[in-house]
Amino acid sequence: MTAALLDPLHLLPPPTTQPWDALRNQSPARRIRRADGSVVTMPLPLFWYAPDWYLYPLEVSRHLAAAVAQMGVCVAALRSEVAGGDHPSPLHDEAMPRLVPYRPERYGFQCTDFDDAQFVDLRLTLVREPSGRFAFPPAQVARWESDSGKEIISGGGWVEAASFPPDVADLMHLGSKIVQIRTLSPSAAVMVSINPIDLDNELPAILDADPDGIILRADRFHLTGFQLAKLIQKTRRIIDDRHSATLPLWIVPGPITADDAAKLVALGASAVAIDAWCQPLREEDFRPPASAAARLGFTDNKTPSAQSHIDAIAASHLRASIERFTGMLLSTLDGSVSDRLGTFDQAWAETLGVRFLG
Repeated sequence: MTAALLDPLHLLPPPTTQPWDALRNQSPARRIRRADGSVVTMPLPLFWYAPDWYLYPLEVSRHLAAAVAQMGVCVAALRSEVAGGDHPSPLHDEAMPRLVPYRPERYGFQCTDFDDAQFVDLRLTLVREPSGRFAFPPAQVARWESDSGKEIISGGGWVEAASFPPDVADLMHLGSKIVQIRTLSPSAAVMVSINPIDLDNELPAILDADPDGIILRADRFHLTGFQLAKLIQKTRRIIDDRHSATLPLWIVPGPITADDAAKLVALGASAVAIDAWCQPLREEDFRPPASAAARLGFTDNKTPSAQSHIDAIAASHLRASIERFTGMLLSTLDGSVSDRLGTFDQAWAETLGVRFLG
């Protein structure tokens, strides 16, 4: 079980004398306004940012992406990662909440990834793989390069990230790239992903390029809860001062609980990545169990479909946390951060501006 990062913070109940209107926040959905004024709706402020689709068989990836998305979670996936040949994933067929990862090197990207996308994530930063490399593992490249996910065209070795000039040469050219993506994917909000490094210099330049939102990748820095809370507030202040208080800030925090996720929203995040909640899915055997009739060689029409079987597995891992997060989110008070959050730790209260309860 993941330890709570933000235990010292408490989502505050309403004052004793204030009646609670349970219907005040009926929907957890979020509406993201694009630069042209159109709106993209997010069923829940949750997203699966970096699924390692290559670790799953292609058939499992196809159904798992849809299983998580149909619970209201925005799922990051390229067509080459979850669909092969003439077998598209329901993630694309049914217009489920989808985040398209657009790496500057364009690895694995197809023009059809722009079609009907809700969000395009322009990833500007290099991120170390678990091996410690700034590179992509052979199995990942194989999935990108072949319809079957089995043929390795690149030769079977690690492929270095940023090994050839990216199509976003520097931040001065970022604005024109965002305009181009908006033209190619007119239904999508264009997000820009950054690391929490040198925010004071890089983030203002990114905001000047007029993205539809910022994704802050804090998952590889092993931050404490206190550091993560400060980082969100700092990033939010820069965005508010430079751009707009309504510009979405999505956070990729690393391992968190459902309560942590709700507190991150109360601190200023607009959406939270739940990659840690999805991690146990890697250990699952997604093959449907054979019925007694099937084991005896008979046809069994009651055998669950691959999609329904994977739906059930995904729900068993995610449903409780999603429900807990949704309940906490809908019961969070309006107002300033001191109206929403409190703590018995004076250092947290003074630094974060939450109510001191001691």
